[in-house]
Amino acid sequence: MNNILIDTIYNSSTFICGDTGRIGAKSNVFALHREVPVFIEDEGNFSDYKVFSKKIPTIPLDENLEQEVLNLSPRIKVGQIKVNSISTSASFQVGSNHRMDLESRIVNIRQFVDAPPSLKRYKGVIIIPKPPVK
Repeated sequence: MNNILIDTIYNSSTFICGDTGRIGAKSNVFALHREVPVFIEDEGNFSDYKVFSKKIPTIPLDENLEQEVLNLSPRIKVGQIKVNSISTSASFQVGSNHRMDLESRIVNIRQFVDAPPSLKRYKGVIIIPKPPVK
């Protein structure tokens, strides 16, 4: 390998040089962006959103394959690779791999409201406690 440049790797992502048997990555993301920084104590639970509990279909790996491999040059030759970003359960690999289980489930909510300019410029966080259970 001559040169691999990767600027950023994050959120359950991997960079692998070489062979692996299995890569497993998982990233659950819940992002709530509000114009006014209000946080309600009991919000943001993954269980409130069906996307986080749905079963992900899988492909059965019980298929018998016959193959013949002839490696005249058993090396992987890489000149130069430049990657800007590897993110959210992604994988960049130079090598072989038997199995990858990569999962990413994201809910991104943006809430904009009419509010006084002074409240929109507020730099703190307003926390609203959840109501007591009766």
